[in-house]
Amino acid sequence: MDFNHFREELEKAFTRPLPGQDAQYQMTPAGRERGDLKRIDQEKVKQAATAALFFPMQNRPHLILTRRVEYPGVHSGQISFPGGRREPEDESFMDTALRETHEEIGVKAGDITLLGSLTALYIPPSNFFVYPFVGILDQKPEFFPQESEVAEILSLDFNLFLPGESLKQTIVDARGFKLKVPAFNINGHIIWGATATGHVHAAGSQSELTYIWPGIQHSMKIRFFDAFGNSLLIKRMLIFVIGIIAYYRFNIVNKTVIKGSKILKTLPGNNVLFVSNHQTYFADVTGMYQVFCCAKWGVDDRINFPWYLLNPKVNIYFVAAKETMKAGILPKLFAYVGSVSIKRSWREAGKEIDRGVDPRDINKIYKAMNAGWVITFPQGTTKPYVSGRRGTAHIIKEKKPIVIPVVVDGFRRAFDKKGLFLKKKGVKLSIQFKEPLDIDYSKPSAKILEQIMESIEQSQEFNVMKQLEKTSEPQP
Repeated sequence: MDFNHFREELEKAFTRPLPGQDAQYQMTPAGRERGDLKRIDQEKVKQAATAALFFPMQNRPHLILTRRVEYPGVHSGQISFPGGRREPEDESFMDTALRETHEEIGVKAGDITLLGSLTALYIPPSNFFVYPFVGILDQKPEFFPQESEVAEILSLDFNLFLPGESLKQTIVDARGFKLKVPAFNINGHIIWGATATGHVHAAGSQSELTYIWPGIQHSMKIRFFDAFGNSLLIKRMLIFVIGIIAYYRFNIVNKTVIKGSKILKTLPGNNVLFVSNHQTYFADVTGMYQVFCCAKWGVDDRINFPWYLLNPKVNIYFVAAKETMKAGILPKLFAYVGSVSIKRSWREAGKEIDRGVDPRDINKIYKAMNAGWVITFPQGTTKPYVSGRRGTAHIIKEKKPIVIPVVVDGFRRAFDKKGLFLKKKGVKLSIQFKEPLDIDYSKPSAKILEQIMESIEQSQEFNVMKQLEKTSEPQP
């Protein structure tokens, strides 16, 4: 396959769900269990990022790898992607990958076109979570290896990594122990596992690269499961039942005004992030689901008679607290429809807490964005005008999605806090979709968050305006 075709197909591959750990674990040493992820100490886990870069040579795609220098240590002589540990000055994991790549092999960030990110990889021996990114170079770069870390820069034909004779069970020496592991043998270079501190061995993420290769997935025309392994048949049934109830609540008992939904027709199938204010746990999301399904059928700015539920949009996900989604049978059904359930880092069981963000939760959000559209509520609470959380801004910096602001109103008056039960009838509900945000991704996360909060009308300026409106209203 020539390089231009390879690039086109690789870009398309990132619009589909990633195989994730299913591919990664095919390259792990025997005895390593998936349970390793459950034993991560979130307070001590370290973070790093790498870059898998492709460039054309003789019009064929070639992948850049490095061989570490020899020294008395566990990483001696290992083959890896360019990359390393995240530093305090790095705004995002993408910044880490680009900075480390420039330091180690001399390739400038401005010469790289990033296509996407692979599934984060946990390395138990060193307790590192590594975030791999994939990028393209228009031509073979001039390399400047960092002599203190890089002994050799390798440029290998990527076609040699596809499943075949190059992938075999191989005996390797790991810190004095002989291990039998699946490994690529490319031109005499043994590429295996992921054990380096701050540097992921190529094979762990390389296996996922080979499995997103379009030629391997091209025959999978019919999809039976979503990105998280949930049955699409069951999802369609749940969306149909929930949608019928929602139509009654939104169009008969109450009236819903939709604005700006025409923009939905212009959006790509994935990597779209809807940021919204939050008034109830479930009614807000349910309302947006109805609008998205209507838009799929060409219906603008209204929730139509629910024939659209016969073929709904199924690649819609929403970020929600795991604690909320486990609280009863109805939340669990909602969770199956499309919840990206994450652990709160600030509150649990009604008590204030302070814990780090679980990297696995970030990775789940990334997976959902790779697979479709994602709804998130930056404030993380139904209370109005509460400050947003920077996690949303960090995700935007990392994934660079199309960001659509959404403003909902009336839901707090019409429904209970969870949005499961009617509280009042005859309420005018509204859902407004605004134009995509023009975001400068180089800005600090705090500035991006300010832009988001302004766009969903939850900044303190809007709070002051609301207070002034209330004081100016005539008293009875």
